[in-house]
Formats: sequence, structure tokens, C-alpha cells
Amino acid sequence: MIATPGVAVRNYSPIIAAGVTFWTFYLLISAAIGIVKQWRKKNVIAMAENNIQLIGATVSVLMLQTAMIASYGAQAIEEARKALEGVSGIASASAEMEKAIDDLIQIFITSNRITGVLVIVVVLAITVYMIVKGSREYRKFRG
Repeated sequence: MIATPGVAVRNYSPIIAAGVTFWTFYLLISAAIGIVKQWRKKNVIAMAENNIQLIGATVSVLMLQTAMIASYGAQAIEEARKALEGVSGIASASAEMEKAIDDLIQIFITSNRITGVLVIVVVLAITVYMIVKGSREYRKFRG
């Protein structure tokens, strides 16, 4: 498990990470297929359903990244620790090792933040698109 002050993380088994990977790709592919199929038909209800599936798939991408970091992040930290112990001298190894491990943890946290912001941007873009498209269709329907 990755220990970071103030950040709670779980350690998932690689089997769970693989399951999350398959589920995420299934959601992404099925959402893309649904959007391509409904794009030509111009059915607003079906497009809304497919957009909601796409939103679920993007959130699943964030969950996948978190599961991968939780599954393999501790292993990456241990490999970094072993590599630094082999390269550095005994006296300076602990300070360099702690700095390298802190940097690696910050990379994990930053990548999760960036992915989270991207998911929020995609969700907001789809939401605005659906509102604009629905308003136009409503105006057409109303006359």
C-alpha cells in the first residue's frame, strides 16, 4: 500500500485491476458504438442515453487509473527503492530514496488529479451539448 500523509489509498490485487480494465474498455467501446449508431438517426433520446453511457465510461477511466496505481504503485515504489539502494551509498541513500519516493507519489497524485479534471471537463462538455441540443429540438417541436 502507498502511504501518504493525509491521503487514504487501498491496495487492490492485480486480478481486480484486470477486471476493472476489461470493464472500462467494455464501457468505452459500447458507448462509442452506440454514439456512432445513433449519430445518423438524430434521435435525441437515444443520443442522450449514449451520452450518459459515455459519461459513465469516462468516470470508469478515472476508476481504472486509481485501481492501477493502487495495484502497481507500491510495486513501483519498491523497485525505485531497490534501484536507489544499489546506486547510492549507504549514508546518502535514505535521503535520496525518500525524495525519489515522494516524487513518485506526487506523480501518482498529480496524474489522478489531471485525469479527474479531464473527466470533469468531458462531463461538462457533454452536459452543455445535451442542454443546447435539447433546447433546439424543443423549439423545433414547439413550433
